[in-house]
Amino acid sequence: MEVLKEQVQKILSDYSVTSFNGDGVDVEWWSPAGEDVCLSLPGKTLRELANFAKLEYLSFDPDDHAAQIYHAKHYGSADQQNFYAGALSRLQDLVEDAEAINTFYKDVWEKLEDAASATP
Repeated sequence: MEVLKEQVQKILSDYSVTSFNGDGVDVEWWSPAGEDVCLSLPGKTLRELANFAKLEYLSFDPDDHAAQIYHAKHYGSADQQNFYAGALSRLQDLVEDAEAINTFYKDVWEKLEDAASATP
């Protein structure tokens, strides 16, 4: 059964559902350090959305994410350094923020999974 925007908004009420077009949903959240995280999930059913959310969660590597930002901010091109100018400078802080992002991905997946499992 195709999912409705109101269902997704209710399931993911802790986050901002910024786009819903019947073929997927975009979920936006701001990390504790202020990173704008947008999760784009294709799918027409709760099961499809949950499956894609699981893939996003499993493929996200917090250490790699933090290292990429750290490297770009400190050693990247001028454009990269400008882009990440507002990012945290300490690697430990970046890792902690990336762990929070990972928790966001997991939470979205678990909420969608629970809803999909409860739907006949």
